[in-house]
Amino acid sequence: MRHRVLPWSFAILSCVALFCVARFWHRSPYIITPLGTLGGKNSAAYALNDKGQVVGETDDQDGLAHAFLWDRGHMIELDTPGEDHGCACAVNNHSQVVGTRWTRSGQKHAFLWRQGKMQDLSAFREGECVASCINDRGQIAGWAQLSNGDIHACLWEQGHIEDLGTLGGRRSYTRAINNSGHIVGMAQTGQGTLHAFLYRDGQMQDLGTLGGTNSQANAINAYDAVVGAADTTENEWHAFRYAQGKMEDVSPEKAFSSEAYGINDTGRIVGAAQNASRFGEGDYIWLASDNQPEKWNAPTGRHLMAGLPGGEPALYINNANQIAATESLSGKTAALLFSPR
Repeated sequence: MRHRVLPWSFAILSCVALFCVARFWHRSPYIITPLGTLGGKNSAAYALNDKGQVVGETDDQDGLAHAFLWDRGHMIELDTPGEDHGCACAVNNHSQVVGTRWTRSGQKHAFLWRQGKMQDLSAFREGECVASCINDRGQIAGWAQLSNGDIHACLWEQGHIEDLGTLGGRRSYTRAINNSGHIVGMAQTGQGTLHAFLYRDGQMQDLGTLGGTNSQANAINAYDAVVGAADTTENEWHAFRYAQGKMEDVSPEKAFSSEAYGINDTGRIVGAAQNASRFGEGDYIWLASDNQPEKWNAPTGRHLMAGLPGGEPALYINNANQIAATESLSGKTAALLFSPR
């Protein structure tokens, strides 16, 4: 399956492309639903909404990747006529889907899919662009390439596109938007580092780091609580939660590296951690309530990925505490939905 090629700044996610360490459960606390494919061997979950609808990408019998919307047991292919392949990045509670499709020439086009119709958002701007997230008001955030080659975060709203700028550098990327229209992601500073940002009230706010060089924000909830990961003074990559003007380290105790990927409106966080410096040793998925991380004991035999090959997170949580995840097994990937019993 072909995956998106994302900016080099996402490469640091590879340190947390982890597998879940599982313990035996006599009865799983989750109902596990494999989402299937469109006839191929692989699928990956990129996001879910509060109705339990999941979006992502999957391959067909010819190995070409297609964007999908999974809804109550049915995988719907999001039609991309004349395109090489595509992926769906986000879905709101009105079942509106945004994502990216690649033309046969290799150019990336942002799209909006709603009520069975595909709209090309690239018509609003020349050059390549990506749509990464959408809220229930229909506001869409992503990034676009400018004529000088710079890449800027942007917001689509009512047929217009707004350039959100950077933190003094040449690049910025979005990761999530809440229903207030507040956006998080990462942006290059004037010193060339990448910092997590929160965009609201027309201003891009630098959220800083945990004492180190770089950071990135991955998710935001309705109360503007932000989660992501940042470098520490010890040059370790740790999960953070940012709220009320303060960034705090929420990394599980003794974790060598960690990252928070999602947060819901009750403050429940899902992330991944690694306890050893060597890949594959002491890796696990974690959940946190009230900033108290705990290992998530997925059912025996489930090897859940914390990061997809293209750099995108592979863990999401909604307000019903459902978790969308991607399993890696025997060289294949499978999109899964975990629903609390």
